Formats: sequence, structure tokens, C-alpha cells
Amino acid sequence: MWPLLICSIVSVTIMILRGFALRRKIVMPLVIESEIERMTPAKVPNGCHVSCITILRRWLEITRVALQHLRGPRSENVEVVQTRARHEMVRLERGLIILEIIVGIAPLLGLIGAVSGLVHVFSHLGLSSGGGGSDTRQIALGIAEALNATVFGLSIAVPTLVGFTYFFPKSGSDVRGDGNARS
Repeated sequence: MWPLLICSIVSVTIMILRGFALRRKIVMPLVIESEIERMTPAKVPNGCHVSCITILRRWLEITRVALQHLRGPRSENVEVVQTRARHEMVRLERGLIILEIIVGIAPLLGLIGAVSGLVHVFSHLGLSSGGGGSDTRQIALGIAEALNATVFGLSIAVPTLVGFTYFFPKSGSDVRGDGNARS
């Protein structure tokens, strides 16, 4: 049960920290979003540079890369921006792999607890003397241990899976959104 408790604490901590770090107004401030939507190759607004510098360094870097290649071929500009965006996505997704690991191991830890409880039940049955006079209290405790571990493991895995899916909804898709897997 201790490993399950640790998994639970780590999972909740990561979800809270990622929730604060990935708020929309922090990841994509409205000022930057509106400036980017108004951009044209002929006119690069200076306000975008100022907004980016004062609000968010990572968007400044992506915007800077886009502005540097704005007058070049579109395909080259798209490729350079995608490369920079992938780099920033890695930074934004920091810690989410731990949620994915917890989703996988929490039910397995619960299963280990269930097997351990059943081993206690059957070992107690084997050690009991007499014909059918086994201690039902010990059997019930062993079965309760098995069921509690399973429920606790699943009760950690399910909310963690929901949190992981919320923060990382498109696993296997790339920044472009065209269906090609990330490298």
C-alpha cells in the first residue's frame, strides 16, 4: 500500500503543477494570439515583439523564428516553426510521462496487493489444523487486503489517466496536426 500511496501523492502533485503551468492565458496570451492572427508577410507588427518579450519567452522564441523566415518560402518557414514548436512542446509536456507511468503501474501494484492478500488467505488455510476449522476472521482479512489493494490501485490509475488525457490529449500526433506521428 505504501507504493500506491506514493503514486497517489506524485500523481496529484504533477496534475496540480501542470494545471498551473499550462493555463491557457499563460501558454497563449490573448495579446500574442491576436497579433499573430493579424500578421501579414508585408507588415510585421512591432507590438508583437514587445508583447512576446514582456509576457512569455517561449512564444517569443517561436514568433521570432517565424518572423525571421517570414519573407522566405512558406514550406521552409513552416518547417522551422514546427521544429521550434516541438522543442517547446517537450518543455510544456514535462512531467506528463510520469503520469503515464503511474497509470500503468498503479493497477499492477494493486494486483500485487491482491495476490499478496490471497497468498495470506491460502497460506492460512494450509496452516490451519483440523478438518474445516479454519479461522474465518483471518480469511476475511486476507480477502479484504486483496480487494482493498485492487480498489486503491484502480482509484489511483483512473483519475491519473483522466489527468494525463486532459493535459496530453493527442498522444501520437504532431504539432502540425496532420496525423503524422512525432519523431
